[in-house]
Amino acid sequence: MEQPTWIGRSLNGRYKIDALLGQGGMSAVYRAVDPNLRRLVAIKLIHAHLSDDPNFIGRFKEEA
Repeated sequence: MEQPTWIGRSLNGRYKIDALLGQGGMSAVYRAVDPNLRRLVAIKLIHAHLSDDPNFIGRFKEEA
């Protein structure tokens, strides 16, 4: 399944995503720059096909 790329996009009007660090069957982790704090951050995004599954979203929030 092809996933949309987030590279080059901004998230929440703040985090500029610049690289994919890794991905699995449920999510992908990206490297991004936080210009407010002037540091690199990791952002984990749920794959779109799981974003409507309340059980998965609950597990994802617990992990966070």
